[in-house]
Amino acid sequence: MKKIFRKIHLWLSIPVGLFISLICFSGAILVFETEITECINRKLYVVDKSNGERLPVSEIVQKVTAELPDSASVSSVQISSNPKRTYRLGIEGQNRTSVYVNPYTGEIVDTHTHKPNIFFGQMRQLHRWLMFRGDSRIIGKRIVGISTIVMVVILLTGLIVWLPKNRKMARNRLRIRFRSGWRIFWYDFHVAIGFYATLLLLIMALTGLTWSFGWYRNMFYSAFGVEMQQSHQGGSGAGNRQQRGRNMREEKKPSIDYTIWDKAVEGALKNAESYKTLTVTSNAVSIVSNNVFSNNRASDRYTFDSETGVITEISLYTEQPRQNKLRGWIYSFHTGSWGGIVVKILYFIAAIVGGLLPLTGYYLWFKRKYKRKA
Repeated sequence: MKKIFRKIHLWLSIPVGLFISLICFSGAILVFETEITECINRKLYVVDKSNGERLPVSEIVQKVTAELPDSASVSSVQISSNPKRTYRLGIEGQNRTSVYVNPYTGEIVDTHTHKPNIFFGQMRQLHRWLMFRGDSRIIGKRIVGISTIVMVVILLTGLIVWLPKNRKMARNRLRIRFRSGWRIFWYDFHVAIGFYATLLLLIMALTGLTWSFGWYRNMFYSAFGVEMQQSHQGGSGAGNRQQRGRNMREEKKPSIDYTIWDKAVEGALKNAESYKTLTVTSNAVSIVSNNVFSNNRASDRYTFDSETGVITEISLYTEQPRQNKLRGWIYSFHTGSWGGIVVKILYFIAAIVGGLLPLTGYYLWFKRKYKRKA
C-alpha cells in the first residue's frame, strides 16, 4: 500500500512542485510584513522618550488640529497599550493619511500617507495570483488553489509513507545525518524536517483554500456549523451608497467636542480588563484584547453618547455571530498572527521548509534516476 502512496506523492509533486515552492516562499516573507514595515518606519511608531503621563486624547487632538488645514479634522485616534508607541490619528475623508503623535508632548512626529510597499505588494501578487494581473488574476488564483489542494494530498501521502514500522526506524526518520554526503543530508531533511513542518503546512493550506474556491469556503464554514450568507447588493445599491457618501461630504460637519472622547475612553476602559490597541471615533470605542493567543481581529465595541460620553451600548466579541469570529480565526491561523512572535517564527520556518521540500524532492528524484542510468 505504501508503494501506491509513494507513487502518488511523487507524481503529484513533479508537475506542481515549483508552484508550491513559490507560494510557500512568498508566504514566508509575508509572515513578518507588519514587523518589517514598522522597523523600516520606526520613527512613525516608536517614541524615543516615554517619561511621565500620556496626555488626554482631547488635548492631543487640539494640538494636532491647530496644525491642520481648516478643512481637515480628526476622525479617529488609535492608542496602544505600549507606552513607547505613538498615537495614530486618522484624518476625516483621507483614509490613507494618518498623523503620528508623541503622546507625551502632543508633538506631531510625521504625517504619513500609507502606500503599499512595492516589495511586499509583489510578494502578495506572487502568493495569491502568481503575478497574474487584471482580468488574468482568476487564472493565477485557480492555479494557486489547485496547487494548494495538491499540496494537501502530497503532505498526507508523504505522512503515510513516513510512518515507521518500529522504534528504531522512527528514530532514524526524526534525525538528520550531517556527515554522510549531500544526498543523505537532503534525504533526511526531506523526511525529518518535512514531518516536523507538516502540521503547520496543513493549517496554512486548509485555511488558505477559503480564498481560492467558494465551494470550499462554504464547506469549511459548514464544518464549523456556520452558514454563509449570500450578498444581494446590486449596482443601484452601490450607486446609492456612493451618492449618500457624496451628500455626507457635502454637508457641513458639526464641530466635535473632543473632551467627550476622554470620558468615552475612560468609560470603556472601566469595562475592559486590558487592551492591546484602543481606537476612538465620533461615536464608539473599539478595544482589541491584549491576549497573545487570540484572533487578532477580535475587538469589543463600546458605543457612547456623542454629547455626554456615557457608554450606551456594549458589543462584546464573544457575543458576535460565529461567522464573524470564524472569518477572523481563519485569517489568524493562515498568517500565524494568533500566537505572538514565537508562533510567527514557527510559521516562517514551516513556510520556508514547505518551499524547500519540492526542491529537495526534485534533487532526490534526479539523483535516483541518474543512479539507475549509471
